[in-house]
Amino acid sequence: MALKATDFRSNLFQHLESAANGTPVSIQYKGREYQLMALTAKGKLDSFYASGEPEELFADPNDQLFSDDPLLKKHREDEWAAKWDNRLATK
Repeated sequence: MALKATDFRSNLFQHLESAANGTPVSIQYKGREYQLMALTAKGKLDSFYASGEPEELFADPNDQLFSDDPLLKKHREDEWAAKWDNRLATK
């Protein structure tokens, strides 16, 4: 049975407590019926992994892109700087 809005309002906290305990509360207001129920809290990553767990990434350890060699990093930075110096100098 649905409560009238004024009855719901007069015992608001009791109805909120019963909804928090898992009992849905039905409220009737201006000819419409509303239900109040507690929702379960979602974790931050629940919607992130909605399509399943992520696949593992397999990379070649000899690939230069993932190398920690300081000389290779310096070479890549020099190439990048030269490329952008050329692009910015023409403008």
